[in-house]
Amino acid sequence: MSVITVAGGTGGLGRAIVDALISEGKHTTFVLGREVYTPGNRYTNYISDHHLLQTSESKEKEIGNRILALNYSDIDTLVAILETNKIEVVISTLNLIQGAGAEHTLIQATAKSSVTKRYIPSI
Repeated sequence: MSVITVAGGTGGLGRAIVDALISEGKHTTFVLGREVYTPGNRYTNYISDHHLLQTSESKEKEIGNRILALNYSDIDTLVAILETNKIEVVISTLNLIQGAGAEHTLIQATAKSSVTKRYIPSI
């Protein structure tokens, strides 16, 4: 059983992949979600629609999977998340409308991770 994470797995194509992995039941699955700071010292996931913010707990309940909220600009934190959760495969379905920076950082973190063996890019 592999441990797989889907970056951008809360919407569109990523959500379809997460749903398929969950229904197959052969792998441990996580979703990587963008973390943003909101008033009141509260972190929430930045969900696909740029105007919609939901807490990870409510979104996790909706999709039936654990969301790992993170900052895609911090390579060392990404590496720590991949290694702590023993993530072997990263599937990227990141929205690249705002550029490929997050994808590039995720590729670098995957390369540095001692446990991640496969990266499937969205580009």
